[in-house]
Amino acid sequence: MTSNRISEMARNRRSAFSLVELLIVVGIIVVLISILIPAVGAARKVATRTTCQNNVRALLMATQQYVINDPEGHLPYANWAGIDAPTRPGWLYTAPTNGSVSSDDMQTGALWKYIHDERIYHCPLHTPPYYPAGPCQNITSYIMNGAVCGYGSKSPSYAWTAIWKPSECMMLFECAPFGRLASNGVYQPNTPGGYFNDGGSYPPENSLSDRHGTGASVGFFDWHVENYDINSYEFLLTQYPGPLWCNPGTVHNGTATAGS
Repeated sequence: MTSNRISEMARNRRSAFSLVELLIVVGIIVVLISILIPAVGAARKVATRTTCQNNVRALLMATQQYVINDPEGHLPYANWAGIDAPTRPGWLYTAPTNGSVSSDDMQTGALWKYIHDERIYHCPLHTPPYYPAGPCQNITSYIMNGAVCGYGSKSPSYAWTAIWKPSECMMLFECAPFGRLASNGVYQPNTPGGYFNDGGSYPPENSLSDRHGTGASVGFFDWHVENYDINSYEFLLTQYPGPLWCNPGTVHNGTATAGS
């Protein structure tokens, strides 16, 4: 065997990986994947939560535009059990389409002309098939606080200026698909949520969604959005008045809220 042949064989041996080296490389790759997968999952969760919050923010900005363009600064109706008249459409749809089931109904709502994007109305994690007992879930993941229409007692809705502490009072909620017992208010994970039958809710009807873990997207009457803690929300259900019970028709500390 010539020296050139021997040198070529030696170079070939040096350029190849041994079995041990291959196992080490594979092991490093496995470790990197095990580190990256949770990080990618966490980043995806943050992204979907951010998208959901941006949806609520867009709905709030549309509501703000509605208020600005209303001659008396009224909030859009909360779609309260079909009470709202077709001449003043609710935020989500125009009555009498109570319990809407299609995007066509969504496009009759008071906010649609400021949005024109069906995706804004749904959390990216809220995907079909939707729970059949709450047909409004086909349109939205978010529900308006019935305080804007005095829980069905005020038509048209109150003016924005009538809201008590707008920076603390919640207007839009990302709701769970299930509800509570009317007798004691206990949350029932297998009971359909009544608040998805129209578009507005009493605070005790609902719980916040746990799609994003321990918090959910909530929009306030001063137009800001938070990822709100579910346990804090449950506590606030007992506070009168409070961020959930902000009915402008009530008296707070002996003083009635302003606005019509």
